[in-house]
Amino acid sequence: MKYFNVITVIVFGFLVCFCNAYASDEVLEPITNAAQLKVAMDAIHFDHDSEVLSQKAQEFLDKSTEIMKNDTDIKILIEGYCDENGSEEYNLELGYKRAKEAMSYMIKNGIPSARLSIVSHGKKKPVATGHDETAWSKNRRVEFVILSE
Repeated sequence: MKYFNVITVIVFGFLVCFCNAYASDEVLEPITNAAQLKVAMDAIHFDHDSEVLSQKAQEFLDKSTEIMKNDTDIKILIEGYCDENGSEEYNLELGYKRAKEAMSYMIKNGIPSARLSIVSHGKKKPVATGHDETAWSKNRRVEFVILSE
């Protein structure tokens, strides 16, 4: 019975500490440029079997590069994705080409390469499930992840 009481006190103490950590009066401050950062995190999409940037994608990248020029602490990871068609190797290469194309465009428009990195996920991590053009078109994309601010 003595050990039971000791264990009960320890567990109760842990729960009090755990709950206090989440019951803090600390208020989180909103990010002042959240709307601008959101633009830098949207995705651009591609045609089937293509890494060519559309006019819409170029306009998106123009906005993103302007935001990055005004905040030199932002670094971006550019992630390339594909639909489920084709082999794993082919889609990894195509995802890389898509991410590389977006990165090259940003570099040409004044963003230092040291602030950009790329990765390809190929056909892994689809945002849309389904085996039709609607799903595939959503999965042929490049996404932008803010690494630092």
